[in-house]
Amino acid sequence: MKSIRVITVATTVAAMVSCFPSQNSFAQEDISDALAAVVAVDINGQGHERAVAAMEKLNQVSPSQIPELLRAMNGANKISQNWLRGAIQSALRNEGKLPAGEIEAYFQDSTGSDLGRLLAFEILSGINQENAKTIIPKLVDDPSLPLKRMAIDYHIEQANAAEENGEISKAVGELGFALTRARDLDQIDSIANTLERLGVSVDLRTQLGFIQSWHVVAPFDNTDESGFDKPLGPELNPKEIDLESTYADSKSGEEIQWQVANSADRQSVVDLNEVFGNEKFATAYAYAEFQSDKDQTVNIRIGCINGNKVWVNGELIISNEIYHVGMQPDQFMGKAKLVAGTNKILFKVCQNDQKQPWAQDWQFQLRICDDSGQAIKQAEPEEQE
Repeated sequence: MKSIRVITVATTVAAMVSCFPSQNSFAQEDISDALAAVVAVDINGQGHERAVAAMEKLNQVSPSQIPELLRAMNGANKISQNWLRGAIQSALRNEGKLPAGEIEAYFQDSTGSDLGRLLAFEILSGINQENAKTIIPKLVDDPSLPLKRMAIDYHIEQANAAEENGEISKAVGELGFALTRARDLDQIDSIANTLERLGVSVDLRTQLGFIQSWHVVAPFDNTDESGFDKPLGPELNPKEIDLESTYADSKSGEEIQWQVANSADRQSVVDLNEVFGNEKFATAYAYAEFQSDKDQTVNIRIGCINGNKVWVNGELIISNEIYHVGMQPDQFMGKAKLVAGTNKILFKVCQNDQKQPWAQDWQFQLRICDDSGQAIKQAEPEEQE
């Protein structure tokens, strides 16, 4: 892990003069037009030429104008933010005073851009690192995922130090605290591995909000990959699923019916080959219900190595016609509106006919969380309205 840097109190760093003076500093010039040109660049590159011209000016601004560059990041897309980050890095090399107070104010405003606030943190912490141990731990509940990640890393380091000193109870406490607040899957997995090594059982499936139990039915036909866009069986009415219904196998004509598939996998991966055998040119459907204690909008995040579609309460929210391009949690995601009470989730998983050993997997996983990745708890029956 990189060394921890920390913000300082603004009053102790009223000004900072760069060691790298610029011959052309736009210390007080209006840069609003240049900023507007950079922010206007869209994800397809529209406005690129205007942005290039604008950057010639922005790359020469004084450090005193860094707060303007930071504020321009708020609401900007990732491409525009990358341009602005370059301008900020250039400004730090130019001649002029660094307005630490304004930059700290921007950092303290939790509604700002995640990347902008991280850059503000790095600028200010580069001035003074004295408060690292008191400031960074407080970022565990920050809405900015990059800042939160730094705080989680801090607690992981504290746990590692405690374990090295033989303070196992303290190490477990630090890791348990970090686990409840971590949002990045790699950190969560690392924390869980360490806790289990220390003898503490961790239920990652519940921690991450994975659906653990499904009803599945297959095979339906996907010859020549034709089944992805063709409604079959349950998909004919994805809003009303009857688990007592039977269907005709569109490959053989035999009757097929729903059956239970409970995943024992650490991250609730459902292996359809284990249920149906190694079917090829086949489509499966999986169905689950989720109890919500209120009307709310959530993230549906899936991992799937095959062609996939997901409906929630009959609304299609995810669709990816892909085959064997790898699989990982949160690989694809969509927004879904849950209603108070029972919500119906239908998952379509299409398998093709590739013969290579690496093209045999037929599997999926799904979790429900908020925008930050925190699991949405499934309501207990008594909590339902």
